[in-house]
Amino acid sequence: MRSLAWMLASIACAPALAAQSVLVVDKNQGPGWEFATIQSAVNAAQDGDIVLVRSETYYDESLTIVAKGLTITSDFGGYVRLTEGVTVEGLLPGQTVVLRGLNIEPDTWWLNDDKYGLRALDCAGSIRVEGCTLIASHLSGKLGGRGFDGLFADGCTSLVVVNCTMRGGLPAISSSDGLGGHGLHATDSRISAFGSTFKGIAGFSTGGAHDFDGDGVHLESGWFYAASCTFEGGGSSVTCHGGYGIEAESADLVLVSPAYASNACRPPISLTGCTLLELLAPQQFLLMTSPVREGQTLLLQAAGEPNQPVLLLVSLGLEDAFAAWLQAPLLVSLSPALITPVGSTSSIGWLVQSFTVGALPPGIEGATVFCQAAFGAGASVRLSNPMSIVLLDASL
Repeated sequence: MRSLAWMLASIACAPALAAQSVLVVDKNQGPGWEFATIQSAVNAAQDGDIVLVRSETYYDESLTIVAKGLTITSDFGGYVRLTEGVTVEGLLPGQTVVLRGLNIEPDTWWLNDDKYGLRALDCAGSIRVEGCTLIASHLSGKLGGRGFDGLFADGCTSLVVVNCTMRGGLPAISSSDGLGGHGLHATDSRISAFGSTFKGIAGFSTGGAHDFDGDGVHLESGWFYAASCTFEGGGSSVTCHGGYGIEAESADLVLVSPAYASNACRPPISLTGCTLLELLAPQQFLLMTSPVREGQTLLLQAAGEPNQPVLLLVSLGLEDAFAAWLQAPLLVSLSPALITPVGSTSSIGWLVQSFTVGALPPGIEGATVFCQAAFGAGASVRLSNPMSIVLLDASL
């Protein structure tokens, strides 16, 4: 795998990384710690920095990122839980926030109205959420309002979720309408999802109407692409009510091999004034270990159809454009990008490769690079999900 190692090392030497640094968060103040809270690290970080969070539950910390591009990642194999919601707001064009390996599960203190798993508001930049759990707290709805959503997005240009779980929350007991929260609630946003689960939650209705129960995905205008995702509305098939797997109005949707939780009493999807392209083609997947330090092994796993050649695209920049002939969005920038073959899938459709990460250039503590795989050749090429890879100095 010398070609892939060379590619990662070359792109990590790009001048755009010169100002990047790594800020270490450790609630227990272990060796090398700099910050005891994630928010204090975010406040101190410069645009493009990496916040490395060590394993722990971070209580009573509402995390807010405003107009600042950052990578916030748990360490490989670690477990990081936040008991308050996360807000990303006002990203400018060219700014990127990456959230990786975080379990965002707000507590149940309902008087606080900031209990979404993740809120993304008015972002012209890019947001990447990978391997995260986004769960709105139960009994958390605003006084007199509905339960919160696992992920709420409004006015976002590019939001991508990969291998995530999103679940809505119950309304507060004192709520006047008793509406359950959605797994994803998006307005005027462009969203791509891969291998993720969206689950609405049941409300307090006793009238048997699905409107009281949250949807797996609830869209109001915008664009939504989902590949190999599962959608489940809140409620019960026994009582013949519940939310939809997907409910959308005035939106454009592309669904690749969707799965819906069964409910014989309602259709899995409800569309009003929408366009829908539904594809049954198998989805190609890419998994890569992250973060990874100098001298450690980076594992690449790719899954597609049998005996397919696989190319890896690696870039410092991002795109978000649906390529109809590829039946998938292109989510890494090709200008510039480094592209290399990494092998072919086996007779059962798997490719596994590993290599040792070389040294980062002097003065660079860490780098975030963006990857996407292309499977096949010619007119049969298909794109995988994207992955964000954090490369770290060996001393961290």
